[in-house]
Amino acid sequence: MPDEQPKKPQQSPQPQLEDQPEPSPGPVPIEITPKMRDQAQKFFDRARDIAARGNPDYAAQMYLEGLLRDPDNLQAHQALLEQALRRQAAGGKKASLIATLKLKLFAKTAKLPSAGQAGSKNPVAELLQAEEIWAKDPQNLSVADMLVQKMMAAGCLESAKWLATWLGEFNARSDKPDGHRFSMLADVFAQLGQEDKAVDASRAALTVFPADTQLHAKLKNMLAAQAMRKGKYDDQEGFRQSLQEREAQEMLQDQESVTRRANIADEQIARARKELQQNPNESGKVMPLVDALLNKDNTQADQQAIQVLQNAHQQFGSYRFKQRAGEIRIRANRRQARDLRARLKDAPDDNQLAQQYKRMIKEHLEAELDHFQDSAKNYPTDMRLRFEVGRRLLQLGRYDQAIPALQEGQRDPKNHLQALSLLGQCFFKKKWYPDAIDLYSRALQSPDAVVGTIGKELQYNLGRAYEAAGQTEQAAKAYSVVAQADFLYKDVRQRLDRLRTENQNRSDAG
Repeated sequence: MPDEQPKKPQQSPQPQLEDQPEPSPGPVPIEITPKMRDQAQKFFDRARDIAARGNPDYAAQMYLEGLLRDPDNLQAHQALLEQALRRQAAGGKKASLIATLKLKLFAKTAKLPSAGQAGSKNPVAELLQAEEIWAKDPQNLSVADMLVQKMMAAGCLESAKWLATWLGEFNARSDKPDGHRFSMLADVFAQLGQEDKAVDASRAALTVFPADTQLHAKLKNMLAAQAMRKGKYDDQEGFRQSLQEREAQEMLQDQESVTRRANIADEQIARARKELQQNPNESGKVMPLVDALLNKDNTQADQQAIQVLQNAHQQFGSYRFKQRAGEIRIRANRRQARDLRARLKDAPDDNQLAQQYKRMIKEHLEAELDHFQDSAKNYPTDMRLRFEVGRRLLQLGRYDQAIPALQEGQRDPKNHLQALSLLGQCFFKKKWYPDAIDLYSRALQSPDAVVGTIGKELQYNLGRAYEAAGQTEQAAKAYSVVAQADFLYKDVRQRLDRLRTENQNRSDAG
């Protein structure tokens, strides 16, 4: 009998990809010159000042003027969205038909940055045309869908990542999520190299269209491609080796990434400092240096940024420099408090450390209060600042001063519900329980007061106010709403058990 050849060990099956076209090259990031970035910053600074004075339409135009020169400026896109949501909440009108067809900028004649994609019109002009429409109708998700595509076409990849993520979260929270939107976002995330988000979006699309074979095939291809890139599957030893190699590579990449980020930050600081030194009378050169310093994310760089802003405030007299310095101090204080809180967590029985932390928090609150009071004095129409003043006064226990500030602050659409909630807390602390009940009840009538974070807080505090006022049946009803949404929310289960037992005992006794 001839010798049998030894059998080869069976290999683990490789994930199989279904037939599909070759992937197209990824999108090309746009390139912005330092000169255009500086020009854009002047418009962004002006937009912020104009928005604080209560002129949202003109502020939006200034943001768009800046984005025309620096279209992948993520902070500007985010600020424009926030401004648009405030405008809409205040009853601002949607864009007219003519406004949706034209962008009132010099897009046709200006030398615009371009990703250089052949066969298309100027992609930046098309992007801003879509964004101008969206700025007047921010909850029009069809326009937002188009805006993501325009960002991709213009090479504004960081902005596209942000907006695609925002769209996905907004769509997921919707009463009727749009499966087509999830599918579109899956393609966008895949092009942007965000595999995990692409897979999540595909799965979300399948929850809407569970029988869609094309969606199933898309998800299968994504998972298979992801698996093939993540490691070797020839055998168990190969798999372990793959893990070890990947871990070593990730450690090396992390070290290189930290070094590279530090080097880039230093280069940005040097470049921005040189620009300011060469143009000492241009206020637009200040913020790029400040932003570059803040990217270092350490105390020394923060202090340098504050000094730059203080010098600019003295030289140019613009309050925005002083305000930004105050914001940086708040950021530094919070970093300090975070570090001390971590130490306290490791030593929970250290009473001296606990007292130190308590004193620090009070000092930081006083400093924040001074900052927001000064900002509110300089920007009297910005009700967001009045809200921030009221919140700090409440945290410091100055309820009589907090109430008028929060009453003004509730006129800020973004903080309206939170201001009502904090007002209710003020009246509760003063033991004015009927007034607290009235405020919480009014807040809960808002369509925005769904049983999410703010909704649960309002319902729970309403129950507390009813309970303190001796209206235990109403308190139990309010707690019940919270318990049905989140059984583990604070101590709602214990309160509800106790109240129901007490109510039952009274009923039995009666």
